[in-house]
Amino acid sequence: NKVYELKDNVLNKFLDPVFEGEIPKGMRNVSANGLTFNADGDLVIAEHGNRRVSSISVNGKKSVLASKIDGRRFNSPNDLVYDSRGNLYFTDPPYGLEGYDSSKMKEIPYNGIYKLTSEGDVILLDNQLTRPNGIALSPDENTLYVANSDRENKVIMKYSLHNNYISKTAIFFDANHLKSRGVPDGLKVDYFGNVFATGPGGVLVLSPEGDHLGTIRTGEITANVAWGQPKGDHKCSSNTLIMTASTSVYAYELLTTGCVP
Repeated sequence: NKVYELKDNVLNKFLDPVFEGEIPKGMRNVSANGLTFNADGDLVIAEHGNRRVSSISVNGKKSVLASKIDGRRFNSPNDLVYDSRGNLYFTDPPYGLEGYDSSKMKEIPYNGIYKLTSEGDVILLDNQLTRPNGIALSPDENTLYVANSDRENKVIMKYSLHNNYISKTAIFFDANHLKSRGVPDGLKVDYFGNVFATGPGGVLVLSPEGDHLGTIRTGEITANVAWGQPKGDHKCSSNTLIMTASTSVYAYELLTTGCVP
């Protein structure tokens, strides 16, 4: 239930707590989950406890970006990514709720993938995944990748985007044959369209065609990834992959580059 800032190898608390007060009856987790930044430099947070997507500015101002669709509260928003036009895509599995899908607090009968438009409208893109989790966009922003972190169906999906809807759905990578610990979770895409996806064994490196090129092994269950500080002025010049695992944060230098938010 905290957000940390890691700078120059020094760890400080940035937001403590995220969810204030006692854990409500019926909630199993009130922590923050996925994080990103918007164009103004605000930290955008997927909150389990408050069941919303929120932001906090550099000067500490908090804002609620989305908490409901059609008057019903989200389950527990999990991960999120912006496109270049200011639209926010996010996932909403039931991980914050006791009993998951059987929770009496669950107001939506599915686990959704959503688009929060730059005008503030919430649009349901897909409701077929059992555990939608990590989410990322291809470099041309025509494809949306979503990890399904279900132990019974460990897949990464790809969706062809057309305006505010999905025109085509396909399995990008099936991880059910991998026997190492872990499930598909956080993911990022490099400048060339390769996907770095946490999953069984560490971070799976996948080509734009979905071929498994290799695995970065941390030795721990690895949950999320992010691009580190760019090497130059261009936001897509980062060759450092930051990885969060069970007990550690790792940095790994790559032979490719990615774009920071």
